[in-house]
Amino acid sequence: MRVPRHTTYRASLTAATLIVLLAAASTARATTFQVTQLTNDFENDFGVQVSGSNLVWSRAQFSQFELDIALFDGNTLTTLTNDSSDDLFPVISGNNVAWRKGGGSGAEIYYYDGSSTTQLTNNGAFDGDPQVSGNNVVWRGDDGNDFEIFLYDGTSTTQLTNNSGSESPPDISGNNVVWSEANEIYLYDGNSTTQLTNNLLVDIGPQVSGNNVVWSGFDGNDFEIYLYDGTTTTQLTNNTVDDEDPQISGNNVVWRASDGNDLELFLYDGTSTTQITNNNYDDLDQKISGTNIVWEADDDGTSEFDIHFYDGSQIIEITDDANLDTDPAISGDVIGWNRRRDFATSEIAMATVIDAAANASFAAGSDVDVLSIDLGTFNYLASPGPTDLSFTNLVPAGLTSVEVARLDLLSIASSGDTGTLEINLQPTSADLAGGDFRDFEATIDTGVPGLFAATYELSFTDVLGTDQTLTLNLSGEVVLTDDPDIPDLVYNAATGEVVLDPDNSSIIGYSLQNLTNSFLPGNHTPILVGLTTATTAQIEEAALAPGSGSIGAVFPTELTQIDLFNLLSVNQVSRSLGAPLVPFDLIVLPAPVPEPSTYALAALGLAMLLTRARRLTGPRRLRKS
Repeated sequence: MRVPRHTTYRASLTAATLIVLLAAASTARATTFQVTQLTNDFENDFGVQVSGSNLVWSRAQFSQFELDIALFDGNTLTTLTNDSSDDLFPVISGNNVAWRKGGGSGAEIYYYDGSSTTQLTNNGAFDGDPQVSGNNVVWRGDDGNDFEIFLYDGTSTTQLTNNSGSESPPDISGNNVVWSEANEIYLYDGNSTTQLTNNLLVDIGPQVSGNNVVWSGFDGNDFEIYLYDGTTTTQLTNNTVDDEDPQISGNNVVWRASDGNDLELFLYDGTSTTQITNNNYDDLDQKISGTNIVWEADDDGTSEFDIHFYDGSQIIEITDDANLDTDPAISGDVIGWNRRRDFATSEIAMATVIDAAANASFAAGSDVDVLSIDLGTFNYLASPGPTDLSFTNLVPAGLTSVEVARLDLLSIASSGDTGTLEINLQPTSADLAGGDFRDFEATIDTGVPGLFAATYELSFTDVLGTDQTLTLNLSGEVVLTDDPDIPDLVYNAATGEVVLDPDNSSIIGYSLQNLTNSFLPGNHTPILVGLTTATTAQIEEAALAPGSGSIGAVFPTELTQIDLFNLLSVNQVSRSLGAPLVPFDLIVLPAPVPEPSTYALAALGLAMLLTRARRLTGPRRLRKS
């Protein structure tokens, strides 16, 4: 059961996870990002792209001297390629991924549709710079003279251009494709191509979202931002500085421009333009999805770039550490980027908004907060193997693992026979992602016979302040057994008599000791012809010839098997010269319990005796003479 805990907003960093909390300006609810480093190895991972909860990137397999495509679907990391060719520049839309394989005249375009991979080109010319939207893939390829634009619609490939100029890398949204050629902007709408600009100036970097196209154009003095909405073109900026690298999502356009000191970010929301950053450092490599914007900035002047996020109302610094975080990509509120530290290999990190609290459970498919396990019954001094246990961080239906807060194990409280029933689990920041397991073991110590029970209370929390407890109840039994190859110590609980029986072995010596001076040495009868010691604390014999039989009523009466085990601080028998000493098998003959009829006869007899006594002691009458 989860219990929300009120807490102040805080930042918490673990080996693989950074949590950033900032209160939204318009509400009391916190925007909670969870940062996960998806890779942490000696490979170079770079060029991440995001669509929904899916991330794709190139991975340098140093052991095979090649580049492959890696895909993370929110839960599982999969390598899509594994061959001797380099796979580069992946792009993603939903479950669909496109990329370039190889280089030079051998560069071809490949497409993965969520289940299988198709080679879209197979020629002796360069094909590269793919973009994907749904089932549509666009790229530019060398036709032998210059670069042209090609479109695959999920079934067939169409060459969109055929001219003497070289087309720029294209962009695509649905059926709409944009590119530049000879410094002019072109739009293909699924049926025909329209030239959006026609001037003697430079128009570059077109981007498309739906019917909207944005680009940067030179106005004779500097570069300005232009927007085509499917009908008309609007100049969004008109100033004396260069406005660069526009990015578009729906009606929203973001770009960067100098404010006279450094590069700042500006947002056009379909109606008006807002300067969203205003600081003393450069804001770079901006990307947009809806009203969400992500970018990189060296905000502390250490050349360790951090990732920043704008949600339409507030700016959140997602990373602020010693890592070099660059090249962000965004889809909704899922963000991916390249991470490098101390000039080491590049890794992939991602940030997601937490949509559900952590939820610890002993079972993967259901919420199990209490688990009772009987480890079983084991012979004394046996060596049973451990019992495997685990807990997990449940993922609610409809969410991915990265949308669930990570789980931390704060403390473990224990009670009962914890010295006999143990678990190998320690309090630690487990940092357990949604859907992951933490394995541990339960063991039983068979060095003492008896029935045992222990309880362990596992206390958890998460960055949202959600406290939770899992209860583990353990039980088990250790029993004394009769091994036919070990001599028996047969104890009569009614009389205290001890018989030493060799069973299938022999007895040439023994030592019995206690710490409470409970033996009755006056009743001891030796069974071996040799050395004998009999005191209240110790009874021992040793000889060259074996022997057996009763050593007398030397123990207290009415002991159970466990009592007898606990009484004997030393219990050893020698079976032959040079053989290791072993403990006697302890066998208890319990004191007889009278039958109910015996109790009835005893009660009747007692009643008759009482009656007789009263008659004998009753008042005597004096006779008159």
